[in-house]
Amino acid sequence: MLKYPDNPWSAGSSGRWSIAAVIFLAGEVWAISGGYTGALTLGLGALVAVSWLTVVALDKRAGLR
Repeated sequence: MLKYPDNPWSAGSSGRWSIAAVIFLAGEVWAISGGYTGALTLGLGALVAVSWLTVVALDKRAGLR
């Protein structure tokens, strides 16, 4: 089973969290500025974050069996 940080947004957290956060924040900035590319990047960041949460949830569920 994988180990997960208590605070996934901390500096010492998993690289996947950091990548999702950077993509999400970059998209947020572009979307606020009114760019179409920003909206797509924001969506990509959200998909990366949700997919990682799904992996975490499935792994934890498998460990509970």
